[in-house]
Amino acid sequence: MKYSNSQIGIAPAIAVLVIAVILTGLGGMYYFRQHQVKKVSLSSVNSFPKEWVGEYHYSEFTPPNQTWVYKLTVSQEGNALLDVDGFQTLVRIQASVKENNGRLEIVFDNYGPENTYARYQKGDLLFSLGKSSDSKYKILWDKLKSNLLTPPVDAVFTKISTVTSKNQTEKDIILGRIAIDSKSAAELQKNVGEGHQPWRLDPLLVAKAESLNYGFYSTDVFSLKETAASAGVAKVEATHKGKVYLITLVKPVPGEGQIWVIQDIEKGI
Repeated sequence: MKYSNSQIGIAPAIAVLVIAVILTGLGGMYYFRQHQVKKVSLSSVNSFPKEWVGEYHYSEFTPPNQTWVYKLTVSQEGNALLDVDGFQTLVRIQASVKENNGRLEIVFDNYGPENTYARYQKGDLLFSLGKSSDSKYKILWDKLKSNLLTPPVDAVFTKISTVTSKNQTEKDIILGRIAIDSKSAAELQKNVGEGHQPWRLDPLLVAKAESLNYGFYSTDVFSLKETAASAGVAKVEATHKGKVYLITLVKPVPGEGQIWVIQDIEKGI
């Protein structure tokens, strides 16, 4: 069978068209697959376990008056901020978190602007948390070490909700009435009764330590203005960045040998 010159010229054009269609189809499949991967990846980020999200506190004390307060804030995006304030210490760490075999791993990422000493590398496992009760999480130290020469084997972070929704923030200081968790207060009282954290019996030391959770610095100036131990009320004046604040402390259970807790923070006169 013979073909005309025009028919013979059409064949290559058809072949080119077929190849173009095939390549376009393959390109579309590649695009679809790439976006599928991205979608799955986004889903995995959003699947960070919500039970870990929140704010955790832990504190250490050694005589006569050296105190360290740790505050860990875990976000639903799988990020965390770790602040450690106290004796010769000002740590500000940005971290990533992940769940591994039922434990929460805190992995170093970067330092915050106020951090005073650098010792960790990106990817370092700082510590892990293992749940031991509804609000208690056992600390498994790694690169980050306790400030105590002999850290307690049962050291735990407490997951808390310390600030009421009505509180206001003046730049970095949280103002307003502080919700007192009676269950947590009872546990602290029990620990003090067993000889731990005796500083909680001194309203000035409690103000210095616990106010770090509300934006104050360990280098701020604190002074006891008035106290009525029998009534279980004390007031401490704090100067932060040139501004004066008044911290009110109370004893959840008035009486001798009872702990003090912060009840309210307001701007001073």
